Amino acid sequence: MPYWDKINKCLENIVKACHKYGIKVVEHHSSHLTFDPLDSQDWDYMERVLNKRHSSIDSWEGLRDYLTKDPIINGKPLSSFRQVDGRTGKWARLLYHGYAMCFNNPNYRLAYFSYLESVYKTGVDGIMTDDVQWFGDGHACACQYCRELFKQLYKAE
Repeated sequence: MPYWDKINKCLENIVKACHKYGIKVVEHHSSHLTFDPLDSQDWDYMERVLNKRHSSIDSWEGLRDYLTKDPIINGKPLSSFRQVDGRTGKWARLLYHGYAMCFNNPNYRLAYFSYLESVYKTGVDGIMTDDVQWFGDGHACACQYCRELFKQLYKAE
């Protein structure tokens, strides 16, 4: 998240260059927008992913420090956006070594839709939002917002 402005500026330059030649640009990203290393295997995974893109963890100034904290987004900790595995009560993780975000969480939705607006301002012709699912750890989310919505929809107590 601290690099969105830098990434969007690069995307804007790509869009302008492509549009000169009549090429449309569809931006593609994960809707979870996080990477949360818990151990050395997670850090190694992230380094491998970045290396495939001719990058590294250290090429992003402050990234190591940023990832060891719980960022505040619109006054709310990012951890409060996470899906909860109803079997364990723990935060649900994705195969990308990050936490699954809950799409019913109003704070997540506010942050995510704001992000989408920033991407559209780059001039892209479309956005392909990936990983839209409620399957952190392979199970439905059981956070407070999902439980409230379930009760409301199904008149459950």
